[in-house]
Amino acid sequence: MTREGILHPQRAGLTVGLLLAVTLVAFEALAVGTVMPKAEEDLGHLELYGWAFSGFLLASVIGIAWAGEQADRHGPARPLAYGMTLFAIGLAIAGLAPTMYVLVLGRIVQGLGAGALPAIVYVVIGRGYPEDLRPRMLAMLASAWVVPGFIGPGIGGAVAEWTSWRVTFLMIVPMLPLTAVLTLPALSTLGPPGSEASPTRLPSAVRLAVAGGIALAGVASGSTRIGPPLVIAGLVAAACGGDVKGLSSRGPDAGGKCEPGRERCRCYGNETCNDGLVCASELCVKVRRSSI
Repeated sequence: MTREGILHPQRAGLTVGLLLAVTLVAFEALAVGTVMPKAEEDLGHLELYGWAFSGFLLASVIGIAWAGEQADRHGPARPLAYGMTLFAIGLAIAGLAPTMYVLVLGRIVQGLGAGALPAIVYVVIGRGYPEDLRPRMLAMLASAWVVPGFIGPGIGGAVAEWTSWRVTFLMIVPMLPLTAVLTLPALSTLGPPGSEASPTRLPSAVRLAVAGGIALAGVASGSTRIGPPLVIAGLVAAACGGDVKGLSSRGPDAGGKCEPGRERCRCYGNETCNDGLVCASELCVKVRRSSI
């Protein structure tokens, strides 16, 4: 067991950067709900209100699958940098949007980045931290979602009330270069896993997102003639073309039980780990009690 903590000078910058990345995604995801009424009041097109949320979530499915694939092929540094860039571009588009259509577009771009960032963070924990430090990092990541849950909506609403709803999007952008400076240098030496890259799952993610969009379009249409066929078409497309389990990054060890004694073999669910181990950050690990 290593005596070094997650804030040891050797990895303090990486730890802070990873937590900051997740915190920014969580804050934006939770705060936007309080500013959207102001945005709709300013931009109009109430019929597009729900798409500002749905587009973000559907795009995040694609971002997660893409990021996992890129991490397997090139290591985590490249997809993390691209994820931050997409997230920043989406925030800028949404914050400067002249119409609700552009705001929805910005939210979709945000979703691509917001899906990639947490996915890569978990990959980094699995590949860049000693086994006994991973539970501490996972606990800290949980806090990175809990804290914005308490303060995010309140801060977002206050900013929208005192200044403009646009500031809620734009004020996050300057924090992303700091996150990149803290994380990317430490990840430059963390390459792809030594195993052969798994087959691409991106087409399945795209089909699943498109199918979800079709079904939601049917629900939002409000038409008894157009709505039900679209919902049915979306559900059928999701069932036939969306390989949900396949969206997980599966290494060569996945698909069956890990061999006895192999705690570090790749996994995509607890069922692929031996008894007493759980699947966390793509690796089978023991769960120990530890203080943060």
